[in-house]
Amino acid sequence: MSDTKGVIIFRILVLFALTICFGVWAFIGLEKIRSENEKRQECAEEIKGETNVVEKNTADAILKQSEQFQSWAVLILTGIVALLITTKVHQTPGAQWAYLPLAPAIVFLVTALNAGWVLMKTYTFLLSLNNFSDFSSLANLLQMQSDLFLYAIICVSLFAGWFLFMIVLGRVKTFDLK
Repeated sequence: MSDTKGVIIFRILVLFALTICFGVWAFIGLEKIRSENEKRQECAEEIKGETNVVEKNTADAILKQSEQFQSWAVLILTGIVALLITTKVHQTPGAQWAYLPLAPAIVFLVTALNAGWVLMKTYTFLLSLNNFSDFSSLANLLQMQSDLFLYAIICVSLFAGWFLFMIVLGRVKTFDLK
C-alpha cells in the first residue's frame, strides 16, 4: 500500500521539525556552556601557575572519557549512514516512520562530537596555563557530551526496538537470495 502525497509531506515535515528543534536545542545548550567557559578563561589567563596532581589527573580522566564518547559517536554515525544507504531493506509495513528517530540521533551525535572538540580546546588552554583548578569547565562539557550521547542512544534504540517489535509480530518479510 502506497502512502498518499499528504502522508509523505507530513513525514518530511516531521523529519525537518525533529532535526531543526533538537539541533537548535543542542546547539544552544553547548553554546551556553562554551560561553561560560570563555568568561572563566578570561579570568584564568591572569592566574598562570602550579596545578596540583589531583586536578591534572581529573582533567586527564575527563579528556579520556570524552575521547571515548567521540569514538563511539563516530562509530554509531557510521552505522546510521550504512543503514540509510542500504539498498535492500526488509519489507515492513510503515518502516518509513521507524527511520524518523534517526534524524535527532544524528543531530545529538554530531553535537556530542562538537562538545568533545570544545572540551579538547578547553583542556589545551588549561594545559597552556598549567592550571587545572577550573576543571569544572571540562566537567560541564563532558556532562553535556554524555547527555547528548544518551539521547542519541535512546533515538537509535527506538528505531531498533520498532524493527524488533515488527519481527516478533511476524510483519517483516525477508529477502529471497535468488
